[in-house]
Amino acid sequence: MKKLLLLSLLVLLGCSKEDNTELIDSYTSQISSLNSQLSQLNSQLTQSQSQISSLQSQVNSISGLEANISALNSQITDYQSQVTSLQSQISELNTLVSENSNLQATIDSLNAQITSKNELISSLQAQIASLENSQTTNTTTTTTNDDWPDYEAQGHSMKSIGIWTLYSIRGNPVSQAKQFDVKIYPSPNNPNKLNDTTTPQSGLMDFNGTTGLGFQYSYGSYNGNINVNTSGSGGTGIIRVDSSEIEGIDTTVFSNATKYFYILYHFATESEAEKLVVNLNINTTDESIYPDTLINAVFYRTK
Repeated sequence: MKKLLLLSLLVLLGCSKEDNTELIDSYTSQISSLNSQLSQLNSQLTQSQSQISSLQSQVNSISGLEANISALNSQITDYQSQVTSLQSQISELNTLVSENSNLQATIDSLNAQITSKNELISSLQAQIASLENSQTTNTTTTTTNDDWPDYEAQGHSMKSIGIWTLYSIRGNPVSQAKQFDVKIYPSPNNPNKLNDTTTPQSGLMDFNGTTGLGFQYSYGSYNGNINVNTSGSGGTGIIRVDSSEIEGIDTTVFSNATKYFYILYHFATESEAEKLVVNLNINTTDESIYPDTLINAVFYRTK
């Protein structure tokens, strides 16, 4: 019986051992598998940790990059603003360039006109110079003529008062280059009003450059001697002048001759204009000053 029990126990133990072995093998296999999985997981964990570290490093780097990007974006915004401003300036400059192009064309046209006008001015100046060279009346005389007072308004009625210009000698008209003026006017020191018929009267005269020359006036006729006319009509104005005070005239070259000569004022008639007449001997005038003499020299009024 005991033997049977022992055998049964051995059988049971043998069976249990076989079953445990399979179970253990199964567990061992599972454990091995799990260990393998664990190893894989550990490896994956290690890789993951490495990736995490790498990613963390990248994240840290990205944070720095984000700051850089933010700064760069700020610069870009600033540059874009500057670009916009520059584009606006460029647009304005292009407008100015366009306007300046039009202005340059206008300036070129004006410069061409200026050049043309300057050439015209030069031509006119040359003509003026040529005319001035042929004009015997100087600027001072012209100005004086323009400023000639209205002596009649001052109460002077003597008709010989005025400006007289040489017209002819011996009946021949003289050239403009040889013309000169005789001016007759009241003396500021003489309070009397000059008239045509009172004898004697006095005033001043300019004769071919000699100024302030005193004269004596009589009314009558002259044939070498003065014949006073007291009737007040039909006479001639007789103006006596001192030749010694006039350059180029000397009436004392003849014996018994005086230093005076006479200028006759002829009143206007229906057929003739008023005039002054100077009649001097050829020997009494300086040829360099009076190349055509003063023989029957006729002067007509110009003022």
